Amino acid sequence: LAGNHGFEVDGLDLDAGLLRVAREKHPPGRFFQADMSEFALEKRYDVLLCLFSSIGCLVTLERIRRALGCFREHLAKGGVSLVEPWFPPGALDDGHVSRNTGTYLGKAVERVGRNEIDGRISRLHFDYTIDTPEGTRRVSEVHELGLFTPDEMGAAFRGAGLRAEFDPVGLTGRGLWVARSAA
Repeated sequence: LAGNHGFEVDGLDLDAGLLRVAREKHPPGRFFQADMSEFALEKRYDVLLCLFSSIGCLVTLERIRRALGCFREHLAKGGVSLVEPWFPPGALDDGHVSRNTGTYLGKAVERVGRNEIDGRISRLHFDYTIDTPEGTRRVSEVHELGLFTPDEMGAAFRGAGLRAEFDPVGLTGRGLWVARSAA
């Protein structure tokens, strides 16, 4: 967005390592370590992006509503917030396994993912095998994301003081919420 279109770009993340990468890739940006459901910055933004279904990492509707309230507080007059949701209940198959492979900088990487559905929470179990000339390394991680219907998400936007429209296709097939301050 900055390099190709000349926008000022700042960012927010919980992970200090990812913030270091962001600062290296975009030195003019300001990057803040904070939870998206509990942040307060001095600046207001014309556009606030919450993509890659990261909103689902908040797991509960109450935390999502709090995050959307923070988004509203950080929108400039006439600003818009774009939020890419995670899947709704029933959209993911419990136990589904996926496998992705690729090569990057001489390293072969395989990622095996497995879905686990526990009520209204999805757990994505990822196991990585990374082959390099120095040897093989294995890494695992688990991502927990809440499963919410478009009606529940719409109510969370309204509860946070935002007028939101839902595009069911969006950028990646998961949908996209386009929201503005209700005031």
